[in-house]
Amino acid sequence: MNKIVDIPEAKSDVFAHNTVNRPVSRSNFPKRSSKLRLLWRSKYFWAGIFIILPTLVSAIYYSTIAADQYQTVSLISIRSSQTAGASSLLGNFFGMGNISQSALDANTVSQFIMSHDAVMKLDEELNLRKMFSFPKEDFFARLPADATFERLVEYYENMIDATFDSSSGITTIKVKAFRTEDAMAISSALLRISEELINGFNLRAEKDTLHLARAEFDKAADNLSDVRRRLTDFRSKHHEIDPTASTVAMGSIIAGLSQEYAETSTSLTEAISFMNPDSLQVEVLRKRLRALKKQINEEKMSLTGNEGAMSDILAEYEALELDHELANLAYTSAIGSLESARIEAQGKRSYVVPVVSPHVADEAEYPRKIRNIFFVLIGSIAIFGVCRLIFLGVRDHVMH
Repeated sequence: MNKIVDIPEAKSDVFAHNTVNRPVSRSNFPKRSSKLRLLWRSKYFWAGIFIILPTLVSAIYYSTIAADQYQTVSLISIRSSQTAGASSLLGNFFGMGNISQSALDANTVSQFIMSHDAVMKLDEELNLRKMFSFPKEDFFARLPADATFERLVEYYENMIDATFDSSSGITTIKVKAFRTEDAMAISSALLRISEELINGFNLRAEKDTLHLARAEFDKAADNLSDVRRRLTDFRSKHHEIDPTASTVAMGSIIAGLSQEYAETSTSLTEAISFMNPDSLQVEVLRKRLRALKKQINEEKMSLTGNEGAMSDILAEYEALELDHELANLAYTSAIGSLESARIEAQGKRSYVVPVVSPHVADEAEYPRKIRNIFFVLIGSIAIFGVCRLIFLGVRDHVMH
């Protein structure tokens, strides 16, 4: 009986000894690396990495960190009195040969609003850097405090939009900011600098249009002034206000003397016919006739004879008078041309007409949180699907 009992105990001890000292098999206890390998190969793990994680991060960002952005919209129209358009080679190519001046100005305004010159002017007036770096928590949306001017311009282009609709002639200006008062201030400043730009165009166009007419006017005025000065010098030199009138008067005197000479000569002839030729009365008539003859010759000599005669003075005066008349005509014509040019310049003036004035936004339009989270989800799914297809294709290629 004891023998039967001892044998199992010995076998039991041996079995226990072998069990304790025998090395553990890998099939009985899987290592942690096997679980990680399975997790690495699981499509659900990668779906969580590519889809759930980005969507969760975007949801947390838009619900807790993203700052509200308020948008102000204003509409302006550029009007001009000029209806005729300028022709351009590009416009003719596309069948739009006539482009109105107001359309050109409106397109220029929209381009200026999006330029670095507008950014520089607004930054000087409103401190754009401070406005755009206001939400300190939203480091993704705000402008860094130490941003360069180029970075400010790039950020400005994302927050401001100006588009011109050629069909309606309306320029739409959209301004986004983190505070309603900032959006309103930027919109109002953009309208003001747009109007200043158009006024600058008007002044430049008026200056260019009036330049030639004003130059002709100044030339005509200088010429007229010079002719008048020469007339004054002539009158002072010859002591003659109007040589033409003096010549007429001298001609009248000569005519009177000639008539008197003829009458005296007739009286002398009659006296000699019935009186002694040596009589006192006949001698008196002869002396009178000689005196008239001498006076007539002197008057004629002063009129046309010696140097400084009235004929030379009259010729010089008539030349000056002709220059004066021509200068007056040129001056009058220049005044008319200048006035016509001024009217033309006024007709080319453009001006800004506010169609819809900027208003204070009641609620934030941006960021559109639900839509953005949905886009992140759709994009994540698309990226995951593409990566999954690439992985399966590579694995099938390796296995075969």
